[in-house]
Amino acid sequence: SVLDSNLNIMKVNRWMEKMYSTKAPLVGKKCYEVYQQRDSPCPFCPSLPAIKTGELQTTVVPYPLEKEPTGWIELSAFPLKDANGDVVGVIEYVKDITERRRAEEALEHLNLTLKAIRNVNQLITHEQDREELVRRACELLTF
Repeated sequence: SVLDSNLNIMKVNRWMEKMYSTKAPLVGKKCYEVYQQRDSPCPFCPSLPAIKTGELQTTVVPYPLEKEPTGWIELSAFPLKDANGDVVGVIEYVKDITERRRAEEALEHLNLTLKAIRNVNQLITHEQDREELVRRACELLTF
């Protein structure tokens, strides 16, 4: 989406028109009203700091915004400047990173599991007392 400096939608591509067809027309509306069903700018909004600083801003956002997100997007805001170099708006670029995020979470879980296995293996090779072995293994596996 192309937004002006007040977060009004100025232009959208066909994908955004299709995704938000029930809210058409999008042009002229506030981005946070259309995309996040909010009455005020989103707390994670990268566009406001991009407008203020004139620099690219990027953030990762769950969608829809619920306690259990169904997906994740990477939202980048590229400042638009006029001939004088003043920021007059932003171009928001959205990339669905749901699969990448799920893969990262699965990898983190696997790393924790491998660490636990390594720790138990070390314990097995060093602990002679069976009861102490079981007790310490249980401690290690309750991470």
